[in-house]
Amino acid sequence: MSNRHGHPLTSEQKGAREIEYRKMALEFHKETGRSPRMADLPFPYKIFKVHDTWNAFLEDCGLEVNRLTTDVEKYSLIFDYKELAKNLERTPYALEFYKKFGCQYAVRKLFGSWNAFVKACDLKLNRFTGAEKEELVERVLKLAKKLGKTPTTREFNAHAKKSNLCTTMVICRYFGTWTECLEFCGLEPNQNKNFKRRKKD
Repeated sequence: MSNRHGHPLTSEQKGAREIEYRKMALEFHKETGRSPRMADLPFPYKIFKVHDTWNAFLEDCGLEVNRLTTDVEKYSLIFDYKELAKNLERTPYALEFYKKFGCQYAVRKLFGSWNAFVKACDLKLNRFTGAEKEELVERVLKLAKKLGKTPTTREFNAHAKKSNLCTTMVICRYFGTWTECLEFCGLEPNQNKNFKRRKKD
């Protein structure tokens, strides 16, 4: 986890971040009478910098864990994905689904991979510039972990060249800016120049 300048967070900063999310979770419970799901809190992936699972985070907050049977949870994910596909009139990309429902880890846990999930929904597999959007997020997070900080566009592009990945300009065509990509990944944006999506004439 890094701060807005791209440097690793101190233990005090990590503690402050956890307190912030604990407060949001408890306020949500007070207002709704139930424990929050991932989709209920902003940028829920930051929680996994501290806790292994979402339920572990809820237990740490003193809240009841979300206990859905595997079959019910699978059905719920498939239903939501098909509804999104119906609205978009095409197969949704992974990040479109995750951004709306915040269920990245549930999909992996229950289906093993994004492709397996899409197949379970009886929809055509979707690829973006030769790489699944889920993979793009994983690549950004892996590089951030390797560097110990939020990667800049230059650092990611150098890594992409060595690993035969798409560049940040391609990523920004989907997210709009590099900063928006970092925020979706749960990383603190750095001050590197963003490549903005071109507007159609």
